[in-house]
Amino acid sequence: MVGTSGTIDARRGDALKVWETRIAEDVGHRDEQTIDLAKQIDQLQRHDIDAERVLHRAAARGPLPVDHATSALAYRVKKLTTVKKRLPPQSIDPFPRAPQRDGGRGLSM
Repeated sequence: MVGTSGTIDARRGDALKVWETRIAEDVGHRDEQTIDLAKQIDQLQRHDIDAERVLHRAAARGPLPVDHATSALAYRVKKLTTVKKRLPPQSIDPFPRAPQRDGGRGLSM
């Protein structure tokens, strides 16, 4: 009898094999980086990210280099899934001023 963890491990192994096959189709071959990228894609899928779409978009960004094609694909996947932090716009004023506060007083005459 296979326990729950054995079943989960088997399913994960099957999922990794599917991702390895997809990656090999996009790259044209398997190499030492294929399983690492398959694990990365599998993690995306487990975090409710459309991993199929991410992989497709990464592969569609243009031809992959002949040397290290899987690494280049992994870089594209990471770049597509990394959240970019936006910095507040920088002022070109060399002497920035403190924001004006309205103290509730108007001009008195």
